[in-house]
Amino acid sequence: MTSISEGVPVRSPVRLALLWLGGTVLTVGLLASCSNDVAKAKAAVDSGNGLVKAQQWEPAGRAFFAAVEADPEYRPAHAALRALWLEQSVRLTFSPEREHSEAKRIQGEIDAKYAAWIVKYLNSPEVARAYGMLLQSKSDPRASEYLLKAVAHDPKDVEVWRMLSRVSDVNGDPVKASEYAHKAALIDPNNADDQYYYVGSLYRIDKARWRTESFELARRFPASERGAQALYWIAVDGDGDDEGRIAVYEQLLRDFPPQKFSWASSGAPLLFDLYLRSNNPQRAVTLATSMIKNPPLKDGAGAAKQWKTRERLAQGYVAITDKLKAGDARGARSLIDGITVDPRSESAPLLVRLKAQALSAAGDNQKAYETLLDWTVLQPLTDNVSTLKSYGKKVGRSDTQVESDLASARTAQSKPFPLTELRDFATSKPVSLSDYRGKVVLVSFWYPNCGPCRAEFPHIDSVVRGMKNPDLVYLAPNGKPEEDGLVGTFVDKTGYAFTPLRVKSTEAIMDEPKGLKIRGFPSNYIIDREGRIAYQGFMVQDGQAEALLKARIETLLRDKAGS
Repeated sequence: MTSISEGVPVRSPVRLALLWLGGTVLTVGLLASCSNDVAKAKAAVDSGNGLVKAQQWEPAGRAFFAAVEADPEYRPAHAALRALWLEQSVRLTFSPEREHSEAKRIQGEIDAKYAAWIVKYLNSPEVARAYGMLLQSKSDPRASEYLLKAVAHDPKDVEVWRMLSRVSDVNGDPVKASEYAHKAALIDPNNADDQYYYVGSLYRIDKARWRTESFELARRFPASERGAQALYWIAVDGDGDDEGRIAVYEQLLRDFPPQKFSWASSGAPLLFDLYLRSNNPQRAVTLATSMIKNPPLKDGAGAAKQWKTRERLAQGYVAITDKLKAGDARGARSLIDGITVDPRSESAPLLVRLKAQALSAAGDNQKAYETLLDWTVLQPLTDNVSTLKSYGKKVGRSDTQVESDLASARTAQSKPFPLTELRDFATSKPVSLSDYRGKVVLVSFWYPNCGPCRAEFPHIDSVVRGMKNPDLVYLAPNGKPEEDGLVGTFVDKTGYAFTPLRVKSTEAIMDEPKGLKIRGFPSNYIIDREGRIAYQGFMVQDGQAEALLKARIETLLRDKAGS
């Protein structure tokens, strides 16, 4: 098979003579910069772009190589090569296996070219910039070294500052990530994206300032999704009671109409849940009705239908509550079948309790108990368990018997953890969940470049460290082996309490017949003392999720091995 390195212009006799005479690498770099041919480089890039459109990847690579050789400072040539490298990653993921060897070869030869160019063109800021970006694409921790060289030459290079911020974040250094994000934001104060990313970077280092700056961002950019996004995350994060969150959501919908802004559209259902469980649930009905009349941007034509469902839910909730207050137990009981509980909704606990209350009021305490039991298995929070025990007394179940019922129901829905091949990160020795039999194991599949993964680690770490229980094990397998090189730095910088592990391949943990069928990251599992999956499919990105994670772990820790 033809190599894409073939056809690259050779050095001129003059340059070879200089090398023979003992010219240094620095001299070569200076001579190269003196003999740049922009026109030739541009023509080569144009030719290569045409070949890319025709999916002639290897000839395209040769053209881009020639462009860099003609003018190492011609940025479009480097951008084209990086795009070609990234395109091969796409081919490796989505194309037939017969194309994989070619894609790997092209990436390998681009890597080799840059490894040679970074020496050949020692003083070239563009080559350093391109090499740093390529290393970042490969999740190589050396990326920062070359990106910093590039930005030292051009402090106004906003793209490099952005990338440096991302690299620092991936490496587990939020202070540096914020510093670099600030550099990018200072270049253009009117760029809403850069301002948003800088403000967001403050969350982990100064939460109070993050909150203040987020409000200011929303004020400064009233026509940008970034302004809406800033308010959305303030409301989701929460600071105080539910009424405080309601006030922020109301500001979001007022200042950024959900008919125009997708982040406000995403916030409206969360405001609905808060309204429903507030002292004035009629507000939920009013919000749903307004969204039906004027559907939000998100979900298009389906939005009105979804809000119609919410309207019926809120109307049913208000009606059941009113009937219970009026002593009409039979009337309340007749309405509960119209209440559908979405376990992902913040209002789910409220609705389950309302159903149980209506059933009990109508004399069906056993059904009320069973309804609460099923829910409490999923959400073993203290309030839910206390409520279940109170209903247990109505059907003659002691607190001990209620705990036994919970354990039995939980076991019935548990399943074995698949025989996924995991390895110790430092030694590469095999690690099996059977090694931890008798302990509760929290397993978080992640990878360093996964933003949501990095966002939830502080929350999980807070729970694990707060519990200080020797029977709790926290494992974090990196789901993308190509990013193994970033794991050590991330662990060292953050100091999180997890034990990093390796996986054989991403495909191995997503394999349908034998694997975990992971569909995205992070992917979390809580394994009981018998090696069974008790809980899965959850994320931990706020205080409420922290409380639920803690409750689930504590419930499993109370169970005895062999139960």
